[in-house]
Amino acid sequence: MPEGVNQGCPLSSRFATLVLLRVLRPLNSLMQERASDRLLRVQHGNDGHESIIHIFGYLDDVTTLVPLRGLLFFCQSFNEIGAPLGCFLNPGKTSILTSTNGQSILQDLAEYDDELVEEVLMAL
Repeated sequence: MPEGVNQGCPLSSRFATLVLLRVLRPLNSLMQERASDRLLRVQHGNDGHESIIHIFGYLDDVTTLVPLRGLLFFCQSFNEIGAPLGCFLNPGKTSILTSTNGQSILQDLAEYDDELVEEVLMAL
């Protein structure tokens, strides 16, 4: 292998996908319900749709776009749904991008919403 490490059975990523589907489908439904509820309360977010979650995946590699307002709920729900299946967020392999310019947004965010800052810090 030119890079990376041998991870054993070549089917392991396909088996992991079967487990991930059992976690991500209900999690996606929960997140969509939350976004719909906020939209009904006229909290449109910065995209006009209350920042709907997006989940992208290829086999066992998953990327999600989650609004800050749903970050803690997403992390907690993933672990609650996944735990009985042996699936959890690995802090060593999980990245949460909160800035694209190297500056933390938390100080600016604190001017508008201290509660959201606390949720983001708990998720991080």
